[in-house]
Amino acid sequence: MYRIGTPLSTPRGLYRHKGVAFPDGMVLHASKERGQVVLEPLSDFRGGRSVRADRHMARLPQDEILRRGYGALGRPYRPLTANCEHLVAEVLGLEHGSPQLRTAFAFGCMALVAGLAIRSRAA
Repeated sequence: MYRIGTPLSTPRGLYRHKGVAFPDGMVLHASKERGQVVLEPLSDFRGGRSVRADRHMARLPQDEILRRGYGALGRPYRPLTANCEHLVAEVLGLEHGSPQLRTAFAFGCMALVAGLAIRSRAA
């Protein structure tokens, strides 16, 4: 079992899905499949994949982590503004954001610029 407030992640193709360890082997996460923030057993969160305890350290005491997490239950999942990384950051009191989303956006911009450069040379 993981300590309450431990940030967890599991591989999902090109990204890692994130969640927070909660009491009794449960994990709080923003589920794309369910379209909302849910609390599920670790086995459901991992879906047969490996789980890693991430290094981010919570800045909040456990009771505040639990209060924030339970308060987020049922909140809609939004890939750009309320995804699993946003939830983990909010619940643990970390900097708000989605590093994976920023990386994907940066790569997309680089691909667009490269495509435009190639196109302009061909013209």
